Amino acid sequence: MLRSLVGSEMCIRDSVKFHHSDATVAREILGSMTHIYMYDRVFSDQTRAELAKLLNECPFRVLVSFKHWREWWKVGLHKLQPVGKLQQASTGKESVTAYFYVNSDFLPVDVTGSLDTSD
Repeated sequence: MLRSLVGSEMCIRDSVKFHHSDATVAREILGSMTHIYMYDRVFSDQTRAELAKLLNECPFRVLVSFKHWREWWKVGLHKLQPVGKLQQASTGKESVTAYFYVNSDFLPVDVTGSLDTSD
């Protein structure tokens, strides 16, 4: 499954790059990322606030986070539009939820009222 997903992405964008680093230190990396996955379950509010500053300047299209949109909005990242969530179990059998967001800067129209964000 992963191979086919990466393969289709490569056909569309011509390349896929995976990068593992501390985004609060490597600021230039975020500017080139379109899809960002964060394992941010243990990030402090201070770390999330620093990331929010960087992400507000970043042209990302999709963000996957383990934090609810309210947690991001609390630290200043307001350009997230929730589009889905996925409940899963960690290797330790702990239930976790991944939240999927799109960058509202790239939405064709204002759809912020059309999605149920009550969760």
